[in-house]
Amino acid sequence: MIIFFIAFCLLILFNIGISERKPNQDFLSKEKTDSIRGVFILIVFLNHISEYFATAGADLSAWHNKLLFLIPKAFGQLMVVMFLFYSGYGVRESIKKKGSEYISRIPRKRVLNTLLNFDIAVVFFTIIGLLIGKDISISRFCLSLTAWDSVGNSNWYIFVILLCYILTFLIFRFLKSGGVILCILLAISAGILSLYKGAWWYNTILAYGIGVLFSEYKDKIMKTWEIRYYRNLAQITGIFISILILYLYWYEPLKGEYEKLGALVFNCMSMAFALTVVMVSMRISVDNTVLRWLGKNLFPFYIYQRLPMIVFSYILGNEIIIAYPTLFFCLCLAVTIAICFGYKYIRVSY
Repeated sequence: MIIFFIAFCLLILFNIGISERKPNQDFLSKEKTDSIRGVFILIVFLNHISEYFATAGADLSAWHNKLLFLIPKAFGQLMVVMFLFYSGYGVRESIKKKGSEYISRIPRKRVLNTLLNFDIAVVFFTIIGLLIGKDISISRFCLSLTAWDSVGNSNWYIFVILLCYILTFLIFRFLKSGGVILCILLAISAGILSLYKGAWWYNTILAYGIGVLFSEYKDKIMKTWEIRYYRNLAQITGIFISILILYLYWYEPLKGEYEKLGALVFNCMSMAFALTVVMVSMRISVDNTVLRWLGKNLFPFYIYQRLPMIVFSYILGNEIIIAYPTLFFCLCLAVTIAICFGYKYIRVSY
C-alpha cells in the first residue's frame, strides 16, 4: 500500500503552483475547484474501501498500510465539506448571474436530475444485492429511492444536498432572501435530522450555507483577505484548530451523551475548515488533469464506488482480500474509474 500512498501524494503535488505576492485570480474557477474536489473524493474512496478491509478482517496494521488509511481517518467527516461548500457557492453564483431564470430551473436541473441519476444507481445496487443474496424489502427499496435509506450505496450526502437545493429554491423563489435565512433553515433541518439519523447526516450541512454566504459577500471578503492575507489566514486557521481541539478533547469522550451538541460544534468546525481551504487555495494552486477529471466526475465516482467493493468482496471472499489487499484495492479503483467513463451512457438529464 505504500505505492498508493506515494501515488496519492505525488498526484496532489504534481503541477502545484504557489503564488507568494498576490492571490490566484481563478482560485474559485470550475477547473481549480474540480481539482480540490478530486483530492477529497480520493479520500472518500480510501475511507469507504477501508470499511471493506475491516469487514474482511484484513490486517492493515503495518506502517505502510497505516500511512494510506490514516488520511481518511485524519479528515473524518471533514472530507465532504468542500463538496457542500462549492455546491452552495456555485448555486449562489449562478443565481447572481442568471437570476430568476436559474432559480426556476433548480427543481428540474438540480433536484430532479440528481435524484433520477441517483435512483438509477439504486436500481443497480438493488440488482447486485439480490444476486448475491441480500434481503432487500420493497419498503427499503422505495425509501432508498429518496436517499432516506440505502441498499448498500452511499445515500446520506445525496439526501442532504437535495435538501439544500430545495431550501435554496424556496428561499430565493418565494422569500427573495439570502444566505442568512438559508443557514437558519439548514440549522433547523439539522435539528430535525438529529431525531432520526446519525450525526454524519447533519454535522457538515452548514458548509453549504457558508458557501452561499461567501458568494453573497465575496467582494468584501476578498478585499479584506487581500489586504492582510497572512494575518487573516492565521486567524481563520486558528479558529479551525481551536474548534478542532475543543471537539477532540471535550466532545469525543462524551459523544454518546452529547451527540447533538457535538454536531453543532462540528458544523462550526466545518465552516472554518472550508474557509481555511479557500484561503490556502488563493495562494497554493492544486490543479492537474487527473484531479480535475475526478472532480468533474464526482457524482459517478462517489455514488458507484461501493458497487465494485461489494461485488469483489463477494467474489474474492475474505481470505483472498486478506492475502492480497492490493489486488482488491486495484480492482475496485479500476472498475470505479471504468464506470465513470461509461456513466455518460446511463446518465439522464432534463
